[in-house]
Amino acid sequence: CQRVAYCSPECRAADAATSESETEGEGGGGHGSVVCALLRLCDKDEAIDEGDTNKKSAQEDEEARDRVRSEFESYPATLANVVSSAPCYQSALAAAEKGGVLNVHIIGASEGVELFGDYRPAKGEPSVRESYADALSDLAEHNKFSININFVGPDCPKKRMDAFDKLGTIEKGGKQMQARLMMESHRSNYDKKFLSESPSGGYGRGPLSAPDVVVFFNPGFTCPDYNWDGALACIKPGTPFLVTTNTEFEGIADCQYLYEKGFISSLPPMIRDIIEGGEGSDNGNEDADVDDNESDLFFGENPFAGMRVRQSGNMANDLFVKNRWMFGGIFGNKLKKNSTEKKRKEDGVDEGKLPEKKKKKKSKGNTKRSNPALI
Repeated sequence: CQRVAYCSPECRAADAATSESETEGEGGGGHGSVVCALLRLCDKDEAIDEGDTNKKSAQEDEEARDRVRSEFESYPATLANVVSSAPCYQSALAAAEKGGVLNVHIIGASEGVELFGDYRPAKGEPSVRESYADALSDLAEHNKFSININFVGPDCPKKRMDAFDKLGTIEKGGKQMQARLMMESHRSNYDKKFLSESPSGGYGRGPLSAPDVVVFFNPGFTCPDYNWDGALACIKPGTPFLVTTNTEFEGIADCQYLYEKGFISSLPPMIRDIIEGGEGSDNGNEDADVDDNESDLFFGENPFAGMRVRQSGNMANDLFVKNRWMFGGIFGNKLKKNSTEKKRKEDGVDEGKLPEKKKKKKSKGNTKRSNPALI
């Protein structure tokens, strides 16, 4: 693949042998045949990014373009499908149906990614507006509302995007109405000042409506280069949220960040299992005696991620897929009261303390051999 360098042929051979012989559930693996083949695909995908086509193989170009396109389309596909099906969003959808509009804030958005600016569309391919409209049309028609998406972030386009699209005909109060998709971009930090002012160049609606759902695509809450505290503090308790990450490790870290900062009141059951070292193990955790059915939080792989595999910028043999993992729930939502709450208080449990790391649970998502992103 010519994408990984070694100090000697012996080290190269040893790293490949480690990957080929690893057992299920152990280690991350080295530069084996599967990793090498996937890195060769990275070359082809990057060539499409740069507009460099392979004149000898139109089929390979078409396959690479499909992979690249699928990565961008994973943003509207994830938004539409997860929000429409996950239980924690249903109350917001019901309220939006009464009001006629679902307001979505995509925080930390950028021109190149969520707005497809880094993609070179082929002739006849749908635009970013058409892609979001296609993905969200069923959600709008089923719930009988229009959808307003505000993309907010310092990397949004300098020229503000204001776009409309039709999502289909809906019936409300015995009348036929047209459901619409409204997309607006705002080159700004998501803070109190931004939310209190009327965005310039808009449709005269004044300050943005409060979000019914907030979305973060690959935010990197724990990255030292970013400070998310101000943006997160602007989100009202009770607001449903959705977060995607590229890897399972990043998903766990971002979820723990929200928990430690007090933005969510517990951890999703799957993350508790990983931290505590086994399903159903209480290990002294204050949330262990809470029925998982009471949790409004979820964590897992995102079935709507794209097909493109990327090479990590830090570890040559480490591969990932954008938006592969996701978690969500309700901001600041308190757990349902139950008979065990009094017992936790009597035991002197510190409600703000992160569960102790007893032992790590071996997770299939951590191995290259079993990670669906690499199949």
